[in-house]
Amino acid sequence: MARHTIASAAWHNDDHVSVLANLNSAMLQRNTKPFCTAIYGTLQPSPVGVVFTFASGGHPLPIVARSDGTATTVGASGTMIGVFDHIDTTVTTTVLNPGDTVVLYTDGVTDVPRPHDLSTDQVIELVGVAARDSRSAEALADRLHDELSAILPIGERSDDIALLILRVSPPPEVETAEAG
Repeated sequence: MARHTIASAAWHNDDHVSVLANLNSAMLQRNTKPFCTAIYGTLQPSPVGVVFTFASGGHPLPIVARSDGTATTVGASGTMIGVFDHIDTTVTTTVLNPGDTVVLYTDGVTDVPRPHDLSTDQVIELVGVAARDSRSAEALADRLHDELSAILPIGERSDDIALLILRVSPPPEVETAEAG
């Protein structure tokens, strides 16, 4: 239901806050007990890289690993979807430069029993180190899978894990011919 509601609102060019508000309304009208968290984001090419704009409905915040090796979360969490009549969400925009990476993840990464649990700061550090050591989004996903499995094997976790990784590639190099 969430996927189709978000896709329909996005198709009609609704803004980020409205997309999540529409999803909240749909879940409440359907009178389902389950709730969800969601991030609705868009990417727009720019002359310096990619503009990433998003709003979060209670979802773990994106981690941005910059090409200089720093990593941090961006944005504000907002209200989870399907629980309250009104939700609060904040639109965040950040520019991703070549070499920067965004990691979106589900709470299955952090929601594990002690002593295996991870704080948000530990996840940020894990992503930062893995992003510095990975040359591609696929390599980063493999590295994060291995790191998370080393903490607690994926098969022993009670919640699923999903990762969405975006790495901004540098522009292709333009060859110039030398005048002879």
